[in-house]
Amino acid sequence: MANLNRFCLFLCLLSATLLSCKKANDNTNNSQEEVLLPNQIREEYGLRFILTWSVADSSNAQTYAPLDIALYKGAGDSKSATPLPLTPKESAFKNYSIPTSALDDGGECTLVINYGNVTKNGSFDLYVEGYTAIGATKKFTLANNPFTTAQSNSRKDFLIIKREGSKYTFIQ
Repeated sequence: MANLNRFCLFLCLLSATLLSCKKANDNTNNSQEEVLLPNQIREEYGLRFILTWSVADSSNAQTYAPLDIALYKGAGDSKSATPLPLTPKESAFKNYSIPTSALDDGGECTLVINYGNVTKNGSFDLYVEGYTAIGATKKFTLANNPFTTAQSNSRKDFLIIKREGSKYTFIQ
């Protein structure tokens, strides 16, 4: 009888262990099921925007084609008139960041390119990446975007960013 009790206790412990391992595996699989599209990243803490550019004759791009970015809540007619506060990071290129808390969950933002006094034609690249590397996080890149002297001292709505929880979708 004692052996039977020990055997039943062993089976109960084994069953509990197997069930708890299966449940943990199921939770892991559920979080990895959603496949991100090429224009999406997953990030919980914030976004970083990196703007690099050059002019056609390889002279100093910041002198002959000063560019900048701004981020506004909303899109289209509902775009705010006041930009969100981007935190600049000093570097040879434009590097800005914004925490997730400044971006409305379920909302949209518009990234605007500000063209300064552009006196030479060129092109720019925009990289958007998350603060951290969370599972499926990746960098979103829009490369080789041309600009001309005709765009001097103008602005262009360049990218719409939609946030759904920790998922960001980028629409150009």
